[in-house]
Amino acid sequence: MTGGMINMPMLDGLLMIVNGHFFKGLNYFLKQRKLMLKEKSSLTRETDAVKEM
Repeated sequence: MTGGMINMPMLDGLLMIVNGHFFKGLNYFLKQRKLMLKEKSSLTRETDAVKEM
């Protein structure tokens, strides 16, 4: 539904924010976003290496 822009752990962070734990939820959301982007970039590097072969 979001096209891969948000995953379930990031949604948990948003729910923490809505439930009154703004800074805790924001911190959790941003950490999960950083992990997701790191994993996505490593996957693209791996697929680029395979394409070069």
